[in-house]
Amino acid sequence: MFSPSTINLQKVQKQLFSVAYKMIGEKAASEDIVQDTLAIYLSKQRQDKLAHIQDLQKYLIKTATNKSINYLKKIKKERANYHGVWLPEPILHSTQDLDAQLDLDYGLTFLLSRFNPKERGIFVLKNAFDFTFKEIGELLTSLSKPKK
Repeated sequence: MFSPSTINLQKVQKQLFSVAYKMIGEKAASEDIVQDTLAIYLSKQRQDKLAHIQDLQKYLIKTATNKSINYLKKIKKERANYHGVWLPEPILHSTQDLDAQLDLDYGLTFLLSRFNPKERGIFVLKNAFDFTFKEIGELLTSLSKPKK
């Protein structure tokens, strides 16, 4: 768990990028989502609006997940009008495990592309970050409530 005073931005950036990339499969868009999420965090930190947040890590992951879902909704028409098979943008790793990693990356992202945005978020939060189903349910319930 991260606290506002001890947060390691490099570690958080990697984790948030992982969430965004696994959901949308685009490197540049994932980096944008991470930067937007961290900008929100830093803005709230400057304004001392983080006191009510009990678990900063979950808050940041939730923010990145929400931004990823919103991005997917925005580009849904583009992908729907595309007649080919949509594959995720590959991220190159070390040459030792490149083939196996790419196979897994493409396979997982192809599987995730079959899910709707909320299903994709549930899968990533449960399998990559060990959120409980109760926590995921609370997160999705809060997403579906209209803002006041």
